[in-house]
Amino acid sequence: MKILSFGSLNIDYVYSVPHFVKKGETLSAKELNVYTGGKGLNQSIALARAGVETYQAGAIGTDGMFLLEQLKEAGVKTDLVKILDDVRTGNAIIQNDDEGDNCIVLFGGANQAITKEQVDEVFKDFTNEDYLLIQNEINELPYIVKKAKEIGMKIILNPSPMNEKIKELPLDQINYFLLNEIEAMQILDMEEPKEIDGKYISGLLHQKFPKATIVLTLGSEGSVCISGDEYVEQSRRYIYRIFYCRYLKWKNDQRSNGYRIQSISNCSKQTRGSPIHSISERSRRI
Repeated sequence: MKILSFGSLNIDYVYSVPHFVKKGETLSAKELNVYTGGKGLNQSIALARAGVETYQAGAIGTDGMFLLEQLKEAGVKTDLVKILDDVRTGNAIIQNDDEGDNCIVLFGGANQAITKEQVDEVFKDFTNEDYLLIQNEINELPYIVKKAKEIGMKIILNPSPMNEKIKELPLDQINYFLLNEIEAMQILDMEEPKEIDGKYISGLLHQKFPKATIVLTLGSEGSVCISGDEYVEQSRRYIYRIFYCRYLKWKNDQRSNGYRIQSISNCSKQTRGSPIHSISERSRRI
């Protein structure tokens, strides 16, 4: 069993500022940290660290070569990442203020330069025993899903960021949904209530897609997994473990009760323990 993570690879530029920049204002940052990022990259690293044979597909510019090194260090296969000479790597400019809040500007870059020819090439080495993991930060998603289904791969969807592009996908062909309550309500076309009942929402999503496994993250309340007639709750007190979700079960002696996935829908903490580059306002080197 192999997992193909066809998703985004970003360079995250995180500026420490006293407050968010206002209209017309020029503000000096106290510090700049550069991190690896992108939902595709983060989730690939989480899977590889959990012991799953993981292949990253996507695209970067020549400025993003260090992203491949980070993936390789975690055990991710990177041969399917295309390096483009004429497009910059996708990046995020993140303001982090003194209150700990973030303000983010995204640039898709190479993440939005995926071609059908690249997709065709990527899927040559995968079979119906393998899994596809996708998010919503690259282009050509409908074609990627189409190719995976032609082979018979099982598809895992993390619909983030959630927008109309997700609803254009054949969601009834998705085998596994990994999402939060807000994303689930948007897929269900629900109005956001004053109080969100995640367990109720997961049940509605399961009714809409009865053949799919639903993994719903519930913030401070942990997560739930619904697969067929199995319902499992996971408290936030523990590292997220996804039990009974068959896509992470080995077919050999390495089987266990479940793989440790530290919030697969938001694995940024996996790669942001220490920055790749850090520049303070007193630094003289770049």
